[in-house]
Amino acid sequence: MSGGLDLGDSRYEALQLAFVLLRPSAIAPSVRADGVRATATLDGAFDRPTVAYQANANALAVNDIVIDALTLAGKARVDTDQVIIPVAGRAARIRGLDAVAGGTLVQVRLDGDLAYSNGRILSDNLRLRSPRIDAKAIVIADLNRGFYTGAIDGRINDYRIESVGIFDIDTDADLETAPNGGFAIAGRVRARSTQLFNSGVRDLLGGNAVATSDVRYGTDGIIRFANLRMTSPLLRIVSGQGSYAPSGQVRLTARASSADYGPLGVQLAGTISDPRATLTAERPGLGIGLANLVARINGAPNGYRLAATGDTDYGPLSADVVLLTAAGPLTIDIARGDLSGIGFDGRLVQSSAGPFVGQLNASGQGLGGLVRLSAAGQYQAAAINVRANDVVLPGPAKLAVGSAIVDADVTLYDTPHVVADIQIAQTRIREYDIAVGRVKIDYRDGRGKAQALVEGTSGVPFRIAANADLTPKLWRASVQGRATGINFRTTSPARIIPGPEGYELLPTTVNLGRGSSARVAGRFGDGIMVQSRLERVNMAILNAVYPDMGLGGRATGSLDFEQASSESFPRADARLSITGFTRTTAASVSQPTRGAARRRDPLQRSCGYALFLLWTCRPGRVRTDRGRCRFQL
Repeated sequence: MSGGLDLGDSRYEALQLAFVLLRPSAIAPSVRADGVRATATLDGAFDRPTVAYQANANALAVNDIVIDALTLAGKARVDTDQVIIPVAGRAARIRGLDAVAGGTLVQVRLDGDLAYSNGRILSDNLRLRSPRIDAKAIVIADLNRGFYTGAIDGRINDYRIESVGIFDIDTDADLETAPNGGFAIAGRVRARSTQLFNSGVRDLLGGNAVATSDVRYGTDGIIRFANLRMTSPLLRIVSGQGSYAPSGQVRLTARASSADYGPLGVQLAGTISDPRATLTAERPGLGIGLANLVARINGAPNGYRLAATGDTDYGPLSADVVLLTAAGPLTIDIARGDLSGIGFDGRLVQSSAGPFVGQLNASGQGLGGLVRLSAAGQYQAAAINVRANDVVLPGPAKLAVGSAIVDADVTLYDTPHVVADIQIAQTRIREYDIAVGRVKIDYRDGRGKAQALVEGTSGVPFRIAANADLTPKLWRASVQGRATGINFRTTSPARIIPGPEGYELLPTTVNLGRGSSARVAGRFGDGIMVQSRLERVNMAILNAVYPDMGLGGRATGSLDFEQASSESFPRADARLSITGFTRTTAASVSQPTRGAARRRDPLQRSCGYALFLLWTCRPGRVRTDRGRCRFQL
């Protein structure tokens, strides 16, 4: 200590003080520190002095926030009702800001003011700068109540949420006086994803997303949000509101629209460990035409209970599943499931290597079988054995199985291991009647063989047989068969190049008999592209796909088709010369016609693919109308 005190005039005269903080908890129970030292010089009247200060700390922590290598300096002004403390500081890093800043901040600069009054420290202009952030820090610290909180008003780059992604965040927040005399932080948050780690999230959204919400956080410790919106290529949140309390109580109501799953809804109450949630989805699909899904999630001892109902292409579905997560490995206990009278149950336990181990059983409606899951190191393996006799299921698929045998061993290596033998007979699904069918696959380490034979009708009879030789870089397949009385076969094995983004069919010639042929090439993956060159092709072969068209005649020319993704419009180019073109219906038979058609659809309208409009035609003529092509024969 140095300097002086003038007790007669009640003034400080350059009084210099030095401090060493030995017991940080004396300031507040949640404060921890190491190596805190400070100096201060007081000048002026006792009741309104100025205080020039400098402080240093090896580490300073409040709750979970830790500041390393902190230096502060400034000249405070003491008024009758409050103390204004200008701050100019540096910190090597600030840790524990994951919720606020998305991770650790380094090379941090602080500039602004703190206001102290009646045991409370407030700030709404503390400028915070680092390589990832340029924003104001809004601070509320009530030393009497031990309440500490804050918010960021500005921009945060590279905000990282583990297992989800990286985001850029902009906030517009203000410090407000609450009606009860306390303080609240209120504003609006906008977040834009720049990278998504989680493949499930990425597939659901279809790409990066932008979300906005109004947020309010008061001295009661409850975070409230409203007007939640989000846009992404495949998913939009159109409304959302809710709250999160310090006790862990969560409330959320939201509505969304998904390009893949239709309208979605969520209602959530309770806590994360003991939730009461209802999820709805109009058409999630999931490979079985699942629609009108209602899933209720509730807390259960050591986990969660899921009860779900919905409709499928094969009839109504219901399930009661318990997920055990609190103790030991993740366990999925399927207590009860039912798909149109076929019951299933089982118990799956996650192994230490990651894959699940256990057994699923199914029985009812003439079907019986089981799936045994096991671990091949870090890879999931499954043995599937199913038998079916006289199975008839309701639903749009109109599935009826006379008999079926399915035996398969699958291991999901990076290059899957699949050995399967599938046999069906007297089976109907939608418009297809399969008299007999068999598929055999033996595929290991990227190499193997595949054989298939299918015979039946789809309004017209068909028979297809294929043999394939599979190698890591090239698949070769020989195909032959008969459809609507037309024999077809590949003149040499079709060559297919498998790749990480899909498959490429190299130019392949298909002999259609009587001097006719088609040469086909294409790419298949997220999108599809097919190029074909036709030579006197009997158009009756289309009746195997569209039996109501009743087409006849022979076509020479080209048909090209391209669709970049399932969400984009198709693009087609048809250049055909047709002789003896007829269309037969139950009411009439057209006269044979000779014609030519050239149609390219630069606007990517799916109707531009002229041949797929033929079923709308009546006997007569060919005409075009405002860019739309109609064949009327």
